[in-house]
Amino acid sequence: TKTRDSYITVKRSCALTSSLASPQQLALLRDLRDSRLETAGGVQLTALYYRNTAEINEILDDDPELRLRLQELVGKNIDIFRGLLRGEPVVLSGDALSGAVDYIDALSARGSMKLQRDIELVKTGINNGYFLSALGITLE
Repeated sequence: TKTRDSYITVKRSCALTSSLASPQQLALLRDLRDSRLETAGGVQLTALYYRNTAEINEILDDDPELRLRLQELVGKNIDIFRGLLRGEPVVLSGDALSGAVDYIDALSARGSMKLQRDIELVKTGINNGYFLSALGITLE
C-alpha cells in the first residue's frame, strides 16, 4: 500500500481523469505521480490536488473553456512530464511556468476560500523553489 492511500480521500473522480481524452497522457501522469512524487514536496502537492479535485471538477464542469485549457496545458508540457518520469533533469521555461500559474489563478478566481488558500500555498512553493526542486525542475 502506498503512503498516499492513508491521507487522500477523493469525493469525485480526479479532474485530470475527467478532462483528458488521451489514455496515454493520463497513464503517464499517474506513473509520474506514483513514481516521482514521493518526496515531501510531491506528497504535499498530491494531497493538495486530491483534497480539491471535487471542487476543481465542479469549476471545470461550469467552465468548459477552462477544461480545454487544462487539456492544452497538459499537451504542451507532456515532454516535461516524460522527462520527469525518466528521472532526467528538466528545465522549465518561464513561459511554461507562467502558463501553469495563470491556469491555477483562473481556478482560484472561481474557487472557494479553501481552494484559494491551497492555490496560494502551491504558488508560494513555486515562487520559493520548494516544489520545483522537489520535482527536479529548474527554471530557464
